[in-house]
Amino acid sequence: MKIAIIGAGAIGSLMAGILSRGGLEVSLIGRDPVILETVMRQGLRLTGVRGSYQTKPTIFRHGRQAGSADLVVLCVKAYDTAAAMEEHRALVGADTLVLSLQNGIGNVETLAELVGRERVLAGMTTMGANVTKPGVIHHAGEGETAIGELTGARSERTSRLAETLTRAGWPARAVADVRTLVWGKLCINVAINAVTAILGVNTGQLVELKIVQSLVRDAVAETIAVAAKQGMVFDLDERLTQVWQVIDKTRDNRTSMLVDIQRGRRTEIEAINGAVSRLGNQLGVPTPVNDTLTRLVQAKEKARAIG
Repeated sequence: MKIAIIGAGAIGSLMAGILSRGGLEVSLIGRDPVILETVMRQGLRLTGVRGSYQTKPTIFRHGRQAGSADLVVLCVKAYDTAAAMEEHRALVGADTLVLSLQNGIGNVETLAELVGRERVLAGMTTMGANVTKPGVIHHAGEGETAIGELTGARSERTSRLAETLTRAGWPARAVADVRTLVWGKLCINVAINAVTAILGVNTGQLVELKIVQSLVRDAVAETIAVAAKQGMVFDLDERLTQVWQVIDKTRDNRTSMLVDIQRGRRTEIEAINGAVSRLGNQLGVPTPVNDTLTRLVQAKEKARAIG
């Protein structure tokens, strides 16, 4: 199987490194010139839970250099989805599948408009990774990737894809209702990312800040209410237990949203808390906490840009 991964950040690079080591033909598509030059010259070094080892996936700046693939995986920021797919459309051939492994809501809908709903798959991964320096990726935690059809039905092609990825070292499974899993992960992201970005704290510090616990609860409760309007049912206490488990496991981590704020970059707030706010407005569900968190992160972005 020929795989092209768009996005040479932590997850995209980790996936490229693992799959190329596992014997698949992998092309990594990135735009950072330092990363491009480093990986071209010396490959990727992966460290962490599976030890330290070197892999050498092919890396390109443009999709047209790689040619069409059997599978295209999107690992870019949510706000870059449309531009990335348009720029690298040469990766998509007659039988190419396109898989989103991105944060937030709305990515698969954008891809479906661009390349056709029939070839788009939704995904959710719990693999943990961060970039130590250009060309070096720390595999922080094992996880699993769920893959499903937009229709919510099981299919032979998702089962085959999951088996192929798993054999190559990237644990995956085909699921019927991937949308519910994506929203389950969204419940975690709305609770943690914006709050850490606004307060400028590591994930674990949320445990010590008792005052934010009601904020976390309300952000998740609103998300569950919006999900319920779309036919998905979540238990609030179960979701909150999972949120605090994630916080405990990643207590020393800085969320990607906090890192983006600290580095003066645009965040994914619009696809996370902002998506809950937009859908809540459309569906008649009040979302005051997510509305406020969204505006505060947007204000932090602008303040950083002018400061």
